[in-house]
Amino acid sequence: MSQNKTIVPGVDYDNLGKTEYNNEAFNDFYSRSGNDDNRTYIPGVAAKQPQAEVSAGAVGAVPAPIGVTNEADSRHLVLQNRVVVGVLFSISHGLLGEMFPLYLGRNIVGYTENCDVRLLENTVSSEHAIIYIKKDESVTGYNITITDYNSTYGTLVNNLDGRYETLLVNENDVLTIGKHYRLLVKMFNTDKAALQEEPEFEAMQNNAQVAMAQPSSASNYSSNVSNDFYTPSSKDEQSSARTVIY
Repeated sequence: MSQNKTIVPGVDYDNLGKTEYNNEAFNDFYSRSGNDDNRTYIPGVAAKQPQAEVSAGAVGAVPAPIGVTNEADSRHLVLQNRVVVGVLFSISHGLLGEMFPLYLGRNIVGYTENCDVRLLENTVSSEHAIIYIKKDESVTGYNITITDYNSTYGTLVNNLDGRYETLLVNENDVLTIGKHYRLLVKMFNTDKAALQEEPEFEAMQNNAQVAMAQPSSASNYSSNVSNDFYTPSSKDEQSSARTVIY
């Protein structure tokens, strides 16, 4: 039989898995498990480093603007203790879409944490523009204006430049903030829709009450999904490949 074989310097072929590299190389370098020594080690080649994981729930993560260290997930709405009268909707950051609440009164647009409409994009200024909303007798029920706040890349209402004067904003107008953020204006006319507070509204008061309202099987949800959903049949005990949808 042919005796041709490749000899890799530094490998003890009489004691595979027992060399000086055992603790580091054989445990860390492209390993499948802690008990698997059936792999190739080449001296002088650094171990493969794991890639950083993307946090669960992050959607379309992008670097924060220059000077911003706190990256916010813009798909998670955080409402202030103010009256919400509309939203700005955008797909500039991705087709999943983003919504930014508009409040009665003054709304600061920019990328800093004190902004009411926080847009994390590099052509948006720290305090880019101010949207002011007050109630009136118009069709939408609101008077809306926007004033550019001496921004670097300007503000547009549809195709009108807002850097030199305060502009009137109507529902379904498109605001362009900086070079890339385009936002559709939608207002909520609660009077026209006959929406009102419900005097007998019963809010859940605490987590215990919320837990009591869950179905009795809710506590076993995760295990049931993992064990019962798309699992292999009992006849094929060796197969563990399955699809789990949460």
